[in-house]
Amino acid sequence: MKRLESLTGITDLPFPQYDAPPVVPYEILHNWMQLAHHENVREPDAWTLATRSDAGMISMRTIFPVRMNGEDLWCATHLGSRKSLDMCANKAVSCHIYWRELGRQVSLTGNAKLLSDDIADQIWHSRASAYDPVSVASHQSEPLNDLTTLQAKIAGIGCGKLERPERFVVWGLAFDTYEFWSASSSRIHKRLLYTRNELGWKHERLQP
Repeated sequence: MKRLESLTGITDLPFPQYDAPPVVPYEILHNWMQLAHHENVREPDAWTLATRSDAGMISMRTIFPVRMNGEDLWCATHLGSRKSLDMCANKAVSCHIYWRELGRQVSLTGNAKLLSDDIADQIWHSRASAYDPVSVASHQSEPLNDLTTLQAKIAGIGCGKLERPERFVVWGLAFDTYEFWSASSSRIHKRLLYTRNELGWKHERLQP
């Protein structure tokens, strides 16, 4: 069949789990992420996180999770950031990742939970100290009235590991649906959906 292009990148990549789905979806996710790293995909860990404010306004941004803890993604940010304010008001979240080079994407929906200060400390101290000055000096998402003043404040911060500011927090994102999408040259793209229920996980194929 003649190839009908809508996306660039590889098509028809082997997807054995499509025919023999594992019991839990994150086995596929971990496998796909490992392959993305192995194949030198550009930005293999760049997720789009969508949140919704208490007024119903949806916002999106690219994030790099600080950890995949089993089936959860952990996301570090400031408590006053737009995404934190959204997740404080509305726990529902959605994440999406697209690997162009592999012709694959994953969509997740679920809920956010603010994790403990101990976890925030753990993540903070696991980061390179070069990240600290901006995190300490900046109040993420607040208006920037004077760039020069902020730059001077950052430059004036000493070297070495700094203390975690209380506003630096970690959110845990736990998901109730996983959809895996793999491109096909026939445009009969392979879609496998997992949905959490009281018994565990249900899986089903979706039409392209």
